Amino acid sequence: MVAGGPQVVMPVIPPADHYVGVDHGTMVLLEQGLPVSLAVGDFDSLSPAEWVRVSQQVPAIKQSIPEKDDTDVQLALLEVWQRWQEAEVTLLGATGGRLDHFLANLWLPLEPRFQPYLSQLELRDRQNVIRFYLPGNYTVAKVADMHYLAYCCLTPVTHLTLTGSKYTLTDVAVKVPTSYASNEFLTDTADFSFASGLIAVIQSRDA
Repeated sequence: MVAGGPQVVMPVIPPADHYVGVDHGTMVLLEQGLPVSLAVGDFDSLSPAEWVRVSQQVPAIKQSIPEKDDTDVQLALLEVWQRWQEAEVTLLGATGGRLDHFLANLWLPLEPRFQPYLSQLELRDRQNVIRFYLPGNYTVAKVADMHYLAYCCLTPVTHLTLTGSKYTLTDVAVKVPTSYASNEFLTDTADFSFASGLIAVIQSRDA
């Protein structure tokens, strides 16, 4: 899924079973010659000529009005998981640029309607890979070319334990949203566990 974020932070678009364009992200996919299965958004950022191209080349379009409660990304995720419930979604173009848009995307997993699919969502740009976790015990595999590891508690978290990384924690209660940033892998994997709350694990690198 490609949203309309800044191209300067857009990574290489990986192979996929389906390509989904979110508003102007649809043009990003078409310009790269990729077959777009679905386009979602109000498309207010497209020129008339671009809208004609989208209309002619995309087989399924879900158009909304500009004045709405949900963002285009929210609408697109709802549409994707309605069509393909088991889809693993890599969301590009959702970071960088406007902070209000980024925060809306970072907080997506806090919404109850998205929590059943939380483990199926990944946000990615050239410097960051973000995945989301509900309580449990996990092993995180190091992403190639990413040098840093962060555990970002998006909510209060209980019994947080970090092992197998440069900096560790044991049974910590996190009372306010906190980013345990700039950690590092010691091997190709690291482990963490927690009992309640929601955590975003971010692997990143410097520009």
